[in-house]
Amino acid sequence: MSERARRRPWIWLIFIFGVMIMAFWVTTSFVDALLGESVSLAGENVLTVSLSGPVVEQPGRVFGDDPVGALSLREIDSALRRAADDSRISGVVLRIGPLLSGFGKAQEIRSAVHAFRESGKPVVARLEIGSLLDLYVASAADTIVQIPSGNYLLGLSSRRQYYRELFDTVGVEFEAFHTGPYKTAMSAYTASEMSEEEREAIEVLLDDLYEQLVSGIAEDRGLEPDAVRHAIDLGLLSAAEAAELELVDVLGFDDAVDDLVGAGQRVSVRTYNAASSSTWALGRPAIALVHVDGMIVPGNPAPGFLGSGTLAGGDRIAAALRAARSNSNVRAVVVRVDSPGGAVTGSDVIWREVERTAAELPVIISMSDVAASGGYWIAMAGTPESSPCRERTPARSVS
Repeated sequence: MSERARRRPWIWLIFIFGVMIMAFWVTTSFVDALLGESVSLAGENVLTVSLSGPVVEQPGRVFGDDPVGALSLREIDSALRRAADDSRISGVVLRIGPLLSGFGKAQEIRSAVHAFRESGKPVVARLEIGSLLDLYVASAADTIVQIPSGNYLLGLSSRRQYYRELFDTVGVEFEAFHTGPYKTAMSAYTASEMSEEEREAIEVLLDDLYEQLVSGIAEDRGLEPDAVRHAIDLGLLSAAEAAELELVDVLGFDDAVDDLVGAGQRVSVRTYNAASSSTWALGRPAIALVHVDGMIVPGNPAPGFLGSGTLAGGDRIAAALRAARSNSNVRAVVVRVDSPGGAVTGSDVIWREVERTAAELPVIISMSDVAASGGYWIAMAGTPESSPCRERTPARSVS
């Protein structure tokens, strides 16, 4: 018998074993998504907010309305604000890092943490390795616990790659139309280096973000802004150095976190929301929430399996606005924008429906991490702050 023939049974056994493991994993995942965590909120509970990886605008869906995948900003915000007045929640633990979010969502998370802190219940942030964004969010907590072997890499930067020389090498000519020198979305494909206008725009943005971060950390940590700037200028900090600079309070592990918030049962954001969210009854006054999330495109593409950051179809969003406008229970509309823009026609379709809706109802524009180009254009059709609104029954719930 040849060597190849002798190995064949083992190859099949390994293959079958791998298929069995994959089948078990898929089945378990689906059951978990279907049933969720089975946790009772009786007794003392500590809300645990996982701020690791991306924070999205809309979570993915598998079974009905059950969210899966990364936590959404709305889930985090709702849990923290509701928990502030919930006697079953004795405190909050923020497990942070690395947080892959934009600065807009980070600021909104901080605002929700501040709202919870008004209850007088403790908020503890726990970090291992932190960025400037991680520290910014953590500073909203009462106490920061840092793993002793961890460190911080602080600072802001912007990096662009340019492919013009690559295209020239392979004989490809990339053509793009833009309006004005500051419209640089396509410069990566049409230029070989950063223009003065692009550099100016990036530097203005980074300078503004930097000052907001410094101000927020300094205020929450009780430090002078110059002390925070000094820490950031150092760049790489060990956990011990961060403690010496008063950026963290405790060098310790999860047992230190337990000592600060108590030994109550740990409850995740989704478990808490599922166990405590109020039901909304048809026929009650409502505020409609319409997401413009992802690149704007024409038509009606289906939402992505993983939720946010896919495609914002002009026709689909326009239909949602029409539905909100025609519903007699809707008293106002919030258009939540997290989009870099995209197709001119798709943006125009949305803009027109925002304008038509604003003629009948208050339309509030809420901008997330980015509202650029078409994302900013559609926002211009919202209700101006000074515009009077006709009398309406106050909304009691959000849809």
